[in-house]
Amino acid sequence: MARQSVARFVFANIGAQLKKHRKAAHMTQRQMAKALGIPYSTYSNYENDYRIPDAETVNKICEILNISIVDLMGRFSGKIGFGNGEDMPNLPTPAIPFTPENILKAKIEGELVFAFRKLNDEGKKRAMEYIDTLLGNPKFAQESSTEDTLTAQHNE
Repeated sequence: MARQSVARFVFANIGAQLKKHRKAAHMTQRQMAKALGIPYSTYSNYENDYRIPDAETVNKICEILNISIVDLMGRFSGKIGFGNGEDMPNLPTPAIPFTPENILKAKIEGELVFAFRKLNDEGKKRAMEYIDTLLGNPKFAQESSTEDTLTAQHNE
């Protein structure tokens, strides 16, 4: 359930966008499924928001429809809904590009957050200790990234 929640947030409303762009390209669901090399039922489930395409499939869809990821997924508006029709205005647009790779990273990071929240206090403490151990080993730690730079700037 938690995994689906993260994915549903990241891919909110993708089904309607898929349908809109597919129809604009004068293609049927069966034609899209065949072009993607997936079963018709899988593609139909994407459009009906029963399944969520992975980053590779999103890339293929964009190529087939000759659209950008922004065309398909939309651009972050700086507003997040509360679910009651009200928005939180004036949030900054993310500085990390909205690409399939970053969408996948966000999904994985979200899954980690949900898993972490399921741990009790002792489990959370041990998870943090393990992360510190991994980060201390050059084999597992990434070099400085855009995300690290943004975090450092935010903490200043």
